Amino acid sequence: MAPIHSSPLARCSALARELIPARPAVISPQLVELDFGAWEGIAWDEVPRAELDAWAEDPWRYAPGGGESARTASLRFFSWAEGLQEGGHAAVIAVTHAGLIRVALAAGSADPSGLSLSIPYGSVHLLVAERRGAANEQRAFP
Repeated sequence: MAPIHSSPLARCSALARELIPARPAVISPQLVELDFGAWEGIAWDEVPRAELDAWAEDPWRYAPGGGESARTASLRFFSWAEGLQEGGHAAVIAVTHAGLIRVALAAGSADPSGLSLSIPYGSVHLLVAERRGAANEQRAFP
C-alpha cells in the first residue's frame, strides 16, 4: 500500500488525515506551498504593480516577494521525489498545494502557462515524476 505524505500546513495535513484515517501521514516539509516572501498574507492589490509585472514577465525565475521562484520550488519537489525513488517507493500519495502541483507539471516546459492551471482544493492528480525531469500528469479528477 502506498505511503501517504503531506505538507506540514494544516489545510493539507487535515485532508491527509481524512483521506486515510488508519494511516498517519509522513509530514514532508518539501511539500509545503511556494514561499511568497513579503507577499505572504497581503492582498493582491497591495503588491506593487511593478513587482506583479516582473513576475508575469518571467514566472519561472522571478521570486515573488523575495521568496521562492517556481523553478526553485520545482527543484525542491523533484529532490523530494528522487529521495522517495531512491528509498524504494514506486508510488506515494502526496497531499500538497496547488502551487507545487503547478510547478511539478510545468517543469521542463518552455510554456509557463502551466503555472496558471486551475487546481481545485481536494482534486486528485496522478503525476509521474521522472528522474531529474518533469512530472507528467496522467489524469486529473476534479
